[in-house]
Amino acid sequence: MTSLPPAETPPPQRIPELDVFRGIAILGILLLNIRDFSMSSGAYWWPASYDHFQGWRDHLAWALTEIFGSRKFYSTLALLFGAGIFLMSRDAARPASSHYRRMIALFLLGLLHAYLIWPGDILYHYAICGAIAYPFRRLGPRVLALLGVILLTGSIVSTTHEALHLQSFFFDSRDYPESLADELEIYRGPWLGQSDTRIQRARDSREFLRDPAFLAETLGLMFIGIALVKRGWPAATRGSPHLWPIAILGCILGWGIAAFSIGAWALTGFQMGGHYLLMSTGMTLASLPTIAGYLAAAQLWLGSGKLPAAANALAAIGRTALSNYLLQSLLATFIFHGQGLGLIGTLGRDTQLLVVLLIWTIQITLTLFWLDHHPRGPVESLLRRISGRNRPEDPRSNFFAQ
Repeated sequence: MTSLPPAETPPPQRIPELDVFRGIAILGILLLNIRDFSMSSGAYWWPASYDHFQGWRDHLAWALTEIFGSRKFYSTLALLFGAGIFLMSRDAARPASSHYRRMIALFLLGLLHAYLIWPGDILYHYAICGAIAYPFRRLGPRVLALLGVILLTGSIVSTTHEALHLQSFFFDSRDYPESLADELEIYRGPWLGQSDTRIQRARDSREFLRDPAFLAETLGLMFIGIALVKRGWPAATRGSPHLWPIAILGCILGWGIAAFSIGAWALTGFQMGGHYLLMSTGMTLASLPTIAGYLAAAQLWLGSGKLPAAANALAAIGRTALSNYLLQSLLATFIFHGQGLGLIGTLGRDTQLLVVLLIWTIQITLTLFWLDHHPRGPVESLLRRISGRNRPEDPRSNFFAQ
């Protein structure tokens, strides 16, 4: 009697909502990062770093990006990173080996990105947090959610305590005008001439990313992301009647807290130090309901079937999130630094948003073209080989097919 060959295990199918959520977050972080590319390192933290901030358009552009974007897209990516940890470990033949090889590769890629292209890299930080989070994926979703809330609360309490007792700060606005002029001159020069400044800034950024409060915040979000997918999200919430109130109340509450936080900081004349950290704490608080609101609103939109071309484009960006994160840096540094057009320091915050739209257009066009000929992004393919994840995956996005 001839035995039947074992049935092939079907390739894991991508979760289309997660691709769209990730695509929105990757595009969204450029709304904040564009300040660092186009102005200077201090402009990311201190809005009054340029004289033209006295204009109403600059004020409006800064306020809107803070209210709708600050800490929201970074936090969304951290949550989705946690979800990915669980999903990829579930599909891998040797999950622990695959995960830690991937984190090592991501860590090294982040260092290369920071030291060679843009010192504001976040991959290094995600790799560390991802390595720590991995063993916790086996815990139940309730325990993971509780741990996430505890870590987030601890991060907020720690930052608030520091703000109330702070005597000095890493950024001294009194010395800023002179350092600004020096930094602009350096970044308008050739790429090699920027090396010392870029390396020093990368080191400073690494110190900030290793701050225990920031590590706790990111880990907390990753734990919540793992908990959500273990409870069946986002499939379990498709068509849920709770999505509408979550979307409306989450956005109203989050935007309200964010507006209050930046408004209170503006009344101090944008003083740095403790005032800045209190504002930052408020923005962290604001990010949590806003993320819930954004994700619920996005799921409602996807469930409606409207604008399928936009959904496909965002899903494509989400499938190639890592490649597109790095592509943003390459495009922005070409536009603003001396190895390209050298426009750093010449555009106000309102005009910078037009550059964001240009970069988004280039990214979406290139990504759709690339995915017509390849199953995944170039950097995703590299990490997949390094991590040993040779099993094919289904690239389809169910309800985005036209």
